Amino acid sequence: MPRQLSIVGFGREAGAFDAGFLTTVEHDGMQAGERLAEMLICRIHGEEVLCERVRPVLKVRESTGVPALYQTPRTNPGEPVLKAGAAFAVLSTAGRIEASSLRQGVYLYDTRMVSTYQWRISGEVPAPLAMTVTTDVLRARYVFQHAGMTRVIERTWQLYPEGMEDRWAWQHYGAPEPWRLSLAFAADFTDIFELRGSDPRHVGHKTVDQDAYQAQYRYEGRDGIARQVTMASTRAAQNNAAGQWEWMIDGQEVSGEIVLKTTWHNPVPEIATGRKQGADPFPQFSFERELWQHVMSRAGSDMQMLATDYGQGLVPMAGIPWFGTFFGRDAVIASYQMLAWNPSYAYHTLHTLAAWQGHQDDPEREEELGKMVHEVRFGEMARTHDVPFARYYGSVDVTPLFLILLVETWRRTGDDALMNTMKPAAQAALDYLLRAQDRNRLGLLSFTPRSAQGLAVQSWKDSADSMVFADGEHASPPLAVAEVQGYVYRAFRAMADYYHVQGQDDWARDLEKRAKKLQRQFDALFWLPDQLFYGLAVDGNGRLLDAVTSDPGQCLWAGIVPRTKRRAVAQRLLAPDLFSGWGIRTLAAGQSAYDPYSYHRGSVWPHDTSLIAAGLLKAGAAKESETLALALMQAAEHFPWYRLPELFAGEQGVAPVPYPEACAPQAWASAAPFHLMQTLLGLEIDALQHKIHAWANPPQALGPFTIKEIPLSLGVTFTLISDGKRLKAHDVPKPWVFHARTRPSP
Repeated sequence: MPRQLSIVGFGREAGAFDAGFLTTVEHDGMQAGERLAEMLICRIHGEEVLCERVRPVLKVRESTGVPALYQTPRTNPGEPVLKAGAAFAVLSTAGRIEASSLRQGVYLYDTRMVSTYQWRISGEVPAPLAMTVTTDVLRARYVFQHAGMTRVIERTWQLYPEGMEDRWAWQHYGAPEPWRLSLAFAADFTDIFELRGSDPRHVGHKTVDQDAYQAQYRYEGRDGIARQVTMASTRAAQNNAAGQWEWMIDGQEVSGEIVLKTTWHNPVPEIATGRKQGADPFPQFSFERELWQHVMSRAGSDMQMLATDYGQGLVPMAGIPWFGTFFGRDAVIASYQMLAWNPSYAYHTLHTLAAWQGHQDDPEREEELGKMVHEVRFGEMARTHDVPFARYYGSVDVTPLFLILLVETWRRTGDDALMNTMKPAAQAALDYLLRAQDRNRLGLLSFTPRSAQGLAVQSWKDSADSMVFADGEHASPPLAVAEVQGYVYRAFRAMADYYHVQGQDDWARDLEKRAKKLQRQFDALFWLPDQLFYGLAVDGNGRLLDAVTSDPGQCLWAGIVPRTKRRAVAQRLLAPDLFSGWGIRTLAAGQSAYDPYSYHRGSVWPHDTSLIAAGLLKAGAAKESETLALALMQAAEHFPWYRLPELFAGEQGVAPVPYPEACAPQAWASAAPFHLMQTLLGLEIDALQHKIHAWANPPQALGPFTIKEIPLSLGVTFTLISDGKRLKAHDVPKPWVFHARTRPSP
């Protein structure tokens, strides 16, 4: 009997081997290369093969995961990244934008504005003698020597929100020698989703006008938006045709410069510009030990780089390049991680979420009244509904996380005006949670996708293959995930605390009762007695996904783990199959689905580990918390620029390796060192009580340090200083009080 194999493809590509046996089926089996290889092997062995033309079932992509059918282009954490406003640039290590790269380019609002920027000097691409990269500037120096001649070129590439300037200045020494600078330039206006594998149904109309001094690219999109890129030179090009520019430099010109200025226009009418609020001062970290200084400096510059205004003040952009927009979950968690050090992220994130809060029932966008937005996109494919993510609500956890951040920001700042402003949004969010919980027969918060094009998994591990049983079987929604129950529990408790302060004790007691009931349900349904740990999720049939994962660590942070089981959970988290030596694996080694290089089945996510470290400390596991926090901080040394990527491989005893498609910088990874430092210092700032708490004896591994300009209120800051043994606070204003507590012995 002939073997029936499939080749992924269309038309002639699929039928080239044997059109007589060609059939058309819908299928999502092995990748095309694997199918083709197997087919060829069968042919070599003389086996008859039936060909199939496969029509893939379109699943647009996983929002923060790898698509089921479309492979996200790989990233390179060593490549320079620049950002200004909402515009960002991903460059090659040579400071170019390669036409063959699917990731490099200049992006603005989900559109690649500049797709090619390939320069050469006398026909070659020289390696820079030195290169420095800051938030929005790349500087490089090139030195050329030939036959008694030396030419030094200083290059400065500056990115602006509305354009970029590339300045080439040279100095010539010795015998005169002519040379040339050439540039290949293009603007393709490709949508970010097309780069990630989704085919647009139609494309707009593009025109190019070019002369010796400038080139102008225009794109009339199907969404009615006119986009434009203009590149202009201060010198006339000797040769310029079809995006190719060339300037001949006379050897007698011993010094000079060429400046290339590029501007772009990509209007986004959805972003209002009404509310503006200044940012808090950014704390200044100064460590004697270089590793900590490098890590904190990089994290600080990346958080400031990612700060983007979507109409309600500066909030963290989720990640460059694939998530260069606003994501509710990412912004809330990153803002929470930064809360002790810079509350303005939280302020702006809360206002941004409130502005986009769900106000109707729309299954295609997963929108419901009171639900918080998951993702907002501004590109052509989102506007024309080729993808459903223009404003998409397919996230089960942003709404409880919003309430947690709101109350924690109130505690941190004492700002009653914030709570008064947010009351309508908070009440709508709470009402949504109560309705959603009551819909579930087990009293849990679960998700069931309502849109065929949306996300199948709607908790933070949102790749399609993340929800597994211990034996490797994949679970299907509806699913109630462990840490989501923790978020709801903490949201209920936080809002109850607020209502008590406001004298609304009936509301507070009702929420406390709900929280206790949810905690009992969680403990009864999720506990794995053979592991002394909690499972991953409960499916629609009440079956427990018994895989050992990192999720219960976040349950410690949320406080839902009963006091009698916290120690057992803490110890299980630091077991070798979960703790890689650098962070907590998303899925324990030895589980059937374990893959340390996967997205959510064994990799390490810095934000996940940072929340777990805080949860361990909260649970009284100070030794485990310190071990974990220091390990993740030290992992940053193994990555370019000391930048923690979105995620990295979770192998044991191996230096951490970034996941191939990881974003870097990425908001909650960049904020992780700040959260880890807060945990290591035991720092808590309570504006309601005007108290600052911290360890009197911080971990000796940190060495001496000074942290200046930690904000307390508008224009008021204080300083922490440690000689490596004792920690003291300086410039603490009245009525604030600093309490130095003895750190539990490791």
